[in-house]
Amino acid sequence: MNTKFAHWWYLVFLYALPLSAAPLDSSVDVVRLYCQLDFDGNRLSSRTYAKIGSLSQWEDEPGWDTIILVKAFDVMDSSMVGDSATCTVRYDIVAILAGEKIVFPEEPEWQKYSTRMTLPEVCFELSFVRDCWKVFRPVVHPHVSIHCALKHIQKLLDTDKKYGTMRPELFQSFERLKARQEARLQYE
Repeated sequence: MNTKFAHWWYLVFLYALPLSAAPLDSSVDVVRLYCQLDFDGNRLSSRTYAKIGSLSQWEDEPGWDTIILVKAFDVMDSSMVGDSATCTVRYDIVAILAGEKIVFPEEPEWQKYSTRMTLPEVCFELSFVRDCWKVFRPVVHPHVSIHCALKHIQKLLDTDKKYGTMRPELFQSFERLKARQEARLQYE
């Protein structure tokens, strides 16, 4: 084989490696990726959980019936002492989907849910285990983008339709959230 040709294939292979295969060097990198995967809805299904599960020390999570809908998140402060670290994340929370009901902060029912789950800041604790950082607490409710929440609800409604069942409250929540999203996009 021609050495120039072999060298060319080696370079193609090297550049074709996905960037995600690169190790996460810091606790901040791990938290940022964890939050992004959560934001993208990876904690809502057992089919996609493996992507995010490898970043935490717990093996699985409950089947969440309440999710927090967020517009954005920002990894704020971090500190490290030995093989332990903390990273504070600030969320821009816009709603809660509790079971089949959507609740917005300006609604009276919000008070029923404004507990620890709706705090705008979460301090994640990590530990360095087997040569990598892993989140070990807290296990918070999923913090999902509005776009991913709409896709998730649409899948639930499509499944209902397929089996001839209906969930009027979930459909109403879907419509309210979709209208809110369209109005927000119109003003951005």
